[in-house]
Amino acid sequence: MLRLGIFISALIGVFLVALSLMPRFLSPSVYRTQALIGLTRALGQPVEAGDGAAITLLPRPKLQLTDVRVRGDGADINDILLSADTATFDLSGQALARGKFMVEAVELDRPVMSLSRSEDHSVTFGASPLFTGLTGTSDETSTLNRLTLKDGELHYYDGPFGQNFRFDIDELAIERVSGYAFEATGSVRSEDEPFGIAISFVPNANPGGERNFNIDLIREDQSVVNLRGAIDEKFGESLIIREDLDWKLTAENFQHPLFDRLAIADGQGVNIEARLLSDREGYDLRGLTLTRDNGEQMRGSARFVPGGEVPTVGLSLMGRGFTLSNSAAELPLRDWTALLPGAVADLGGVRVDFDIAAQDFRLPNGEIVERLKTQGTLEAGGLSLSSLKGKTESGLSLDLASLQVAGPDDLQFKGRLI
Repeated sequence: MLRLGIFISALIGVFLVALSLMPRFLSPSVYRTQALIGLTRALGQPVEAGDGAAITLLPRPKLQLTDVRVRGDGADINDILLSADTATFDLSGQALARGKFMVEAVELDRPVMSLSRSEDHSVTFGASPLFTGLTGTSDETSTLNRLTLKDGELHYYDGPFGQNFRFDIDELAIERVSGYAFEATGSVRSEDEPFGIAISFVPNANPGGERNFNIDLIREDQSVVNLRGAIDEKFGESLIIREDLDWKLTAENFQHPLFDRLAIADGQGVNIEARLLSDREGYDLRGLTLTRDNGEQMRGSARFVPGGEVPTVGLSLMGRGFTLSNSAAELPLRDWTALLPGAVADLGGVRVDFDIAAQDFRLPNGEIVERLKTQGTLEAGGLSLSSLKGKTESGLSLDLASLQVAGPDDLQFKGRLI
């Protein structure tokens, strides 16, 4: 028993001596260089870090770098694509025992990512090479299978459209599946609204080098917005969505105050489907379909032009057998005139130019409008119709050349009621 005790004590002593000597052999400065080279290859951009570096062995080997910066390349070498307070590398213990350096996972703490598109529609500081990497295929073996972002920010500035976007990243875990295929899950925020997010990228097996993607945004009310399609190198140069990339947008149970204000959804949400395209001036939703929970549909198209003094949405819809919800059935005319101009506040100041046509349109009081066609604008100043024509089942005909609603006590129209 005494010999066994001496043997165990000796083992413990050897282990403690080994732990004390390991940091001398595992020089942080040596492995710092290897880590930066590996991260540069993984991201496809030059990576640098501050002088500080530390290695811990328990409970598992880790290398930590501070003040990490991912820079652009070429003419944009001074632009910072990504920065992080710290980067922690999970190392392979077996590889270290053989004197090799292998990174299995990286965690970035408080990363800040910045992308922009200039006035000539070119994407700045290395975003194009980044997309080039996304559309490629990997023949190299890699041990890096996980990248985690915590408490970060994503900033995007669009020069042609004059837009600034910011997303706060609570946590985003990116898992490498194989080659350049990866999946990401986590939680983000936009203007303090929380979203769950799930992303996947898979290369296509064709000479064009396109890469399929699928993005799910889960809102707090559990409604889901999905965007899917493909990207390629040409997209990476301008971020213009071409028809052949086949982008599709869907939203399930999408709720918005405007739908209830205009008695469309009655608090139940609306399903939305459309093909998404863009050009140098704006975005198009083609094949737009709005579906209520009872199956009633309206179809058409929309175009969003974010540039200029006032962002504008052009909306064209047609429907048949559509019924206004009961939420506004008992509203007197004065309340309707107060609600409609205020609807623009739900859109954040966006102007809506609309062209709507419907057949067998049912009002909340049960009255059926056999035909209805209207054109107009909803903006900060109120509701303005340039045309309103319709005929009810009871024989009432509308033929208005104009209608202006500027507030609850300001309604003017020209035309005929027959």
